[in-house]
Amino acid sequence: MTQSILMSLRRVTASTALIVTVSATLAAQPRQARAPDPWVEVRSPHFTVISNAGESRARSVAWQFE
Repeated sequence: MTQSILMSLRRVTASTALIVTVSATLAAQPRQARAPDPWVEVRSPHFTVISNAGESRARSVAWQFE
């Protein structure tokens, strides 16, 4: 009976070690970079706004600054 408990414990330990090894390997893989956000530059008479929220939003912000 004790021997079967030890064998079960060994299986659990081996399974846990395998899961930890696979998880660590996957975590160490480099992530694929996503496409960079397109940045726009909008000028008003007194300000320059650089934004990645799109041209219309950048123009709105520049207008609000004026």
